[in-house]
Amino acid sequence: MTAALVAERCGLARWRTGWQSAGRSDETWLGPDILELLETVAAEGARAIVICPAGFTSDHLELCYDLDIAAAHRAGELGLAFARTASLNDDPGLTSLLARLVAAADPVPPGRA
Repeated sequence: MTAALVAERCGLARWRTGWQSAGRSDETWLGPDILELLETVAAEGARAIVICPAGFTSDHLELCYDLDIAAAHRAGELGLAFARTASLNDDPGLTSLLARLVAAADPVPPGRA
């Protein structure tokens, strides 16, 4: 759903959803893996890809390695120009919104702290 909304807001006609970093659990992992997706779009004739890690609000080791290093490297091998959207990190709009949400939240009921 998030990917569809981002694509619509950006006016994108072609987009896909991919995933990075399978968790360490016995649960079935979502897919396709971003590295496999890069191969698919390259085989379909794409010349460039922009990754939007909408599930993360800030840069961190997992995101930076999986996308900025591993996916960017694989994209280069496949002849794809590669870019990643910027993360919100400490964007004043995000921190202001979070502060307002916390301030407006109902207090914790007695005995639940």
